[in-house]
Amino acid sequence: MLAMLQVLILNPLAAMPGWTLAEIGDGVRAAGDSMGTPASVVMLGLPIVAALVVCCVFAAGRISVRQMVNSLLGVLAASGLIYLWASAGPAIAMADAFGISGGDHTGWGWTLPAVSAAALLMLIAGEVRWWRGSAVRTRRPGRPATAR
Repeated sequence: MLAMLQVLILNPLAAMPGWTLAEIGDGVRAAGDSMGTPASVVMLGLPIVAALVVCCVFAAGRISVRQMVNSLLGVLAASGLIYLWASAGPAIAMADAFGISGGDHTGWGWTLPAVSAAALLMLIAGEVRWWRGSAVRTRRPGRPATAR
């Protein structure tokens, strides 16, 4: 939801201070382009739907807590790339229409990719820890369990 707010409202307003969203949209359309709002909403809505599906599957007892946490971390990790992909269309349209940079104009657009990177690191660290722990607990027939 915050990504939608950033892409569709905050960044355009920060890029064009003193303009309304309607004026920005009119300027982009006058340049023969589109802000791509429906596509951005669909793309940025995918992680929300995926997280809801994971939670419903967990509530139905089909996956473990570990699988749910890993799935949600994976969704969050993918959200950063989806955010960058979804924001490209509106940013390029504004850059073409107004001759401005297509980058982030709010100053906090880096937070979602940073949180996504942290989620990916947490997912990897959790899996490494789990696999190391399962290797320690595994006993082979006729051999004592190895301790680390």
